[in-house]
Amino acid sequence: MRTSLSNSARMTRSVPPTADCSVLSSNAWAAASIAASSSPVTPPPDSQGFRGDVLALVRELAPTIVRYPGGNFVSGYNWEDGVGPVSERPRRLDLAWMSTETNQFGTNQFIDWCHAADIEPMLAVNLGTRGGDAARALVEYCNHPGGTELSDRRRAHGWEQPHGVKFWCLGNEMDGPWQMEAKTAQEYGRIAGCQVERGKEKEDDGE
Repeated sequence: MRTSLSNSARMTRSVPPTADCSVLSSNAWAAASIAASSSPVTPPPDSQGFRGDVLALVRELAPTIVRYPGGNFVSGYNWEDGVGPVSERPRRLDLAWMSTETNQFGTNQFIDWCHAADIEPMLAVNLGTRGGDAARALVEYCNHPGGTELSDRRRAHGWEQPHGVKFWCLGNEMDGPWQMEAKTAQEYGRIAGCQVERGKEKEDDGE
């Protein structure tokens, strides 16, 4: 179920944690909506650069899980573009929404924002233009303590401790013809099944 401002009065925390999920559709949306900018119409940022007004509204809504990235955007997203020094991140065409993706907001910032909002993060992996190996690499980057190239890259980026992400979304609406490199049910099932097995090898409590 997706949450919205219009149904905040009806939301409770009594539902199972996996039943209440919101979605951040793209990096550009996230950067504009939850990370503060220099615009005079937005409130000043907190110590982590996040908009306090949005954090307050999200806490009021009280979703238990937020997925990132979301929507058609994820089928063309390279997660590596959104980590590392912000000034060095590439600008790319977002073919899902025919816009420019600045990658000013990325995985580590999303995890920090979830902690600030008291939300469990769910990370979506690109099973459109990419596949299982890119997903495996993202799991290693996020959740492995250290001693490998990808986990040490996270540490070098400033996040010494692993993120411990438990929830993973394998692609987005992959059967839809509007999706970049859409898959049949059989194609998706094979790729997703392989990724689940790879995930089990790395994490005991991932879902």
